[in-house]
Amino acid sequence: MNSGSKLLLGALAGAAAGVFVAGFFTEEGEQVRKKVVKGSKDLTSNLSDKLGELKDTVTDTVAGSYQTVKQVATDFVGHGVDKASTVASNVSKK
Repeated sequence: MNSGSKLLLGALAGAAAGVFVAGFFTEEGEQVRKKVVKGSKDLTSNLSDKLGELKDTVTDTVAGSYQTVKQVATDFVGHGVDKASTVASNVSKK
């Protein structure tokens, strides 16, 4: 890098630092910081709400699936018991 490039790079870095300082450490910067903080809190709150809704949905789905499987298993066992009773009855009649 030649000295002209170094000078230009230094000037750009200084300008960027100046914009940062002006943007965050002045009265307008304070307003910007407050908006950023409020936006972050809103985002956190929205994300928390959405995760809560997802948890509720998953919980309801799993509970419903459990009840369905339980009912199918109960019906299956009941049908098997009925069949076994019928077979036992037929065997005892012979």
